[in-house]
Amino acid sequence: MDYNELTPFNECELEPGISVTPLPALHAFEIGGAYNYLFNVNGKGLVIGNDTGWWKDDVWDYLGGTKLDVVVMDCTNGKIDNSGGHLGAPNVVQVKDKLEELGVLNDDCQFIANHFSHNGGWLHEELEQFLNPHGITVGYDGMEIDFA
Repeated sequence: MDYNELTPFNECELEPGISVTPLPALHAFEIGGAYNYLFNVNGKGLVIGNDTGWWKDDVWDYLGGTKLDVVVMDCTNGKIDNSGGHLGAPNVVQVKDKLEELGVLNDDCQFIANHFSHNGGWLHEELEQFLNPHGITVGYDGMEIDFA
């Protein structure tokens, strides 16, 4: 095994054609914080943003220089409007809007809400009713994404 210490905004090559860049999440400050990850897989961009609230400006600035094909965002708080620590469905829409404003979402970008909790107050169908009209897919157990 090769171990690499990851640091914010420093891209690390995992293997030829695949790299990861840690992005500071807005989460778990009591243990030093957490990361979200920007993957580059053969020229395609994937952000996994579980366990985060609304990103700080440095993350938005970094993402402004990218192109994204898949975005998977935290939606732990369901119907609850919350941008600290975890996002709610209204905030996931705001994240998508901000990324669109930055011009980083490719035309066929798959935008997926994920990382749900019973505390959010909505069932899967209710999340779909709210998020689907915004072009956001609601993730589910066993979901597979074509990222070729």
